Amino acid sequence: MDNKEKTSNLSKNVLLKLSGLGRNFGVPEGVEVIYPGEYHFKNGTHYILYDESSDAEGTVLDTKCILKMNEERVEVIKHGAVSTNMIFAVGSPSVSLYQTGFGELSVATSVRSLEFVEEEHLLRADMFYTLEINNDYAEECHLILTVTD
Repeated sequence: MDNKEKTSNLSKNVLLKLSGLGRNFGVPEGVEVIYPGEYHFKNGTHYILYDESSDAEGTVLDTKCILKMNEERVEVIKHGAVSTNMIFAVGSPSVSLYQTGFGELSVATSVRSLEFVEEEHLLRADMFYTLEINNDYAEECHLILTVTD
């Protein structure tokens, strides 16, 4: 596939499902959330704009988010109650600041695998990575980002 062409025919209004499973000290922890979003495609990259109004515990976040996806990397940009710019790419460990109302965290990711699937009405990024917070090992993570219309 040419890097500038898309094979998906997603509508502008989409659903973004984030499914995650982590192993923190050997104990599996899972989460799944679904956000309505707005889809765009530009220069070989898929963009999903969405709002995080609360987290899994019900804390109000009021955060504007941009998810950028292509075959090589996934980038998550957040501005608001939580602010960050996290990049997930195989072979490119990434360190970013994760700013919350409780303070700032240094978050490092090291992606072992990233599988990107693009179909007519579906985008999916499936990745395994190691997460460190403030230079301490946190957990092994498996994250699946699914976009459908």
